[in-house]
Amino acid sequence: MLRLANYLLVVMGWVEALYAYPRLPGQMPFWLNFFGHEIPRTDKSLLFFIYPLAQSLCVLGGMLFFRMRRAPKPAAESVPSPAAAQTEARIRSLKTEHVLLALIFVNLIFIHLQTSLILLAHRIGTGVNKVYFVSLFAVILILIPYYRIREKMILQRRP
Repeated sequence: MLRLANYLLVVMGWVEALYAYPRLPGQMPFWLNFFGHEIPRTDKSLLFFIYPLAQSLCVLGGMLFFRMRRAPKPAAESVPSPAAAQTEARIRSLKTEHVLLALIFVNLIFIHLQTSLILLAHRIGTGVNKVYFVSLFAVILILIPYYRIREKMILQRRP
């Protein structure tokens, strides 16, 4: 389910970009400013698609990196006990859940940046909603100790 949510968010980022690009004004912000300074404007260009492209690469990279880090299967002579195999499967599932959930929040960060740029280009918005933006990063950071605690609980239940 989390994997599907990641794919849907990537698709939504691209849909938003493809829908908004033809409607953008001729001059658009060059970047988003977090500090309230004057934002330089430039002609509309295909560089606008850097947000959904970076979002896609980040999600794809996160998923590929996690797959490559999985532990190799044990040799036939060192077969783990059923309880140890079950614990290992739970830990692996927990790690997968952690990565996929963190990637969902990364997706939301990219979509927020892209939406802020679109609104700023139309002179509707003022830029990034700092509270929302920082909250997304905070949730990602909170996930780290949360999953470490859950991992310890799984390991303590091991016979």
